[in-house]
This record gives sequence, structure tokens and C-alpha cells, in this order.
Amino acid sequence: MKNEEERKPSEIIKDFINLIEKSHSEYISSMNIATGYDKKTIDWVHEIGASDNCKERSKIATAWHEEIIERRKHKDNAALYEKIHSFATSENNKPTLKRLKWILSEQIKSEEYVANPNREYKHRAGDKA
Repeated sequence: MKNEEERKPSEIIKDFINLIEKSHSEYISSMNIATGYDKKTIDWVHEIGASDNCKERSKIATAWHEEIIERRKHKDNAALYEKIHSFATSENNKPTLKRLKWILSEQIKSEEYVANPNREYKHRAGDKA
């Protein structure tokens, strides 16, 4: 990855926009998975209750424990993206995000202009001195 001094401002803006866009899928996906695990909890409880064998209950509890750990990973991931997702989906912030995308396009135009080695100075006063 480029160091901050080598990166163009448009790259930094683009990264921020990408983060906002990524936050939606990350948050929604992680919450859906965690909710699925939550719904399965009652199944685990019933399996343990229906088992007469101590070893079988232990196997069920171990599998449930592993699922709880996996659920926690998804809940933590959702927590990482929740505030960004909420910010971006707020009606109050949608105009800000639209302006941010506009400034990105304007910044790219400026960077392309500055990087163009064939640009010419155009006299403003009409003198060709």
C-alpha cells in the first residue's frame, strides 16, 4: 500500500466511499448470520433436553459452544460497521454522501489536469506576448 504522502486525494476519498458502501453488506450479512444462530438456540436446548446420554449431551453442548463463538465473530463484525451503516443510511446524511461522490469526480478531473504534461497556458487578457 502506498504511503499517505504518495496517495492522491482522490484515492483517499474513494477509499472512504468504498468503506461506506462496504459497511452495508458487512453489517447486514453479519447480522443475518448472527440472527440465524440466535434462532437455532432453542433447537440446541431441545437437543440437550432430549438426550439421555451424558456423552451425547456433552457433544451437543460442545457443538453449541462452537456455534456461539462463530456467532460472536459475526456480532463483533456487525458492531464494527454498525455506526458507519447507520450514518450512511440516515436520510440526513444522504445529501452529504452525494456531495462526497461529486467532489471525488471533481478531484479526479483536477488531478488529471495537473498530471497532463501537454497542457497549455491560455492568455486571458488577449495579449499574446
